[in-house]
Amino acid sequence: GPPGAGKTFTGARMICQLVNHGHKVGITAVGHKVIRKLLDEVVDAATQMNIAGVRCAHRKDDPDRHGAPIREIGANDEALQLLQSGEINVLGGTPWLWSRAEFQDSVRVLFVDEAGQMSLANVLACAPAGGSLVLLGDPQQLEQPQKGSHPEGSDISALAHLLGGRMTITETQGLFLGETWRLHPAICRFTSELFYEGRLVSLDGLERQTIQAPPFSGAGLWFAPVPHQGNQNHSTEEVDRVAALVETLTRERTTWTDRDGNQHALTRDDMLIVAPYNDQVNLRIPGEMGH
Repeated sequence: GPPGAGKTFTGARMICQLVNHGHKVGITAVGHKVIRKLLDEVVDAATQMNIAGVRCAHRKDDPDRHGAPIREIGANDEALQLLQSGEINVLGGTPWLWSRAEFQDSVRVLFVDEAGQMSLANVLACAPAGGSLVLLGDPQQLEQPQKGSHPEGSDISALAHLLGGRMTITETQGLFLGETWRLHPAICRFTSELFYEGRLVSLDGLERQTIQAPPFSGAGLWFAPVPHQGNQNHSTEEVDRVAALVETLTRERTTWTDRDGNQHALTRDDMLIVAPYNDQVNLRIPGEMGH
């Protein structure tokens, strides 16, 4: 599913239901932040679903021995022992953990989060750890940059391999989460048509999400051209324009409306600025807003 469609929300509840049926579950991803986010969501979901006995742990190199409610473990053998004994039943770790021979068949289901970022080779290396695999991810997310030579097809992500060139997953392969909790319909229609075969729609109420900051009042996409020439990695002209736009959008009396119809002051904390190169992201202009 796309960003904001509830992949983490849904995955956490799947994990809680599996534990509730007596199964052990593994979680893996390309990095610890992603793993921890899903573990945190599992803890919250267990509380909301009133499911007792969900005992989570995270295998990492710098564990907090007093961490709670998620136990942090610093050694592979300790993690395996706790999993086998049943002292924990949800374990998160990178592919370096799950690809170890001693972890074969250690869990009933292994969840791969951000599967659009993990290479097919790494997922195959982890696969023996679980009786089943669940791939969570955005089929249109950019894959991680790869270096080196690979046999044809092995360097793509596991999710891209499963989709076989399609934009979205078929009903016989899995579940497409087709309702965004974030995008205004005016933005969603564009995104859905371009990337998700027209299957993505907005949650009811998101049409109320607008900004009141002329000349960009409303919702949707606007184009602000910036003429410049020969700037391959960064552009001071674009930075100047972005800084001016931010000042315009955050001046007094500019507001935005949430999906419940409540109005809020529009601040810099409500904004995300995306640039194509690190040089552009890091460019500072004297007297301007900095990053």
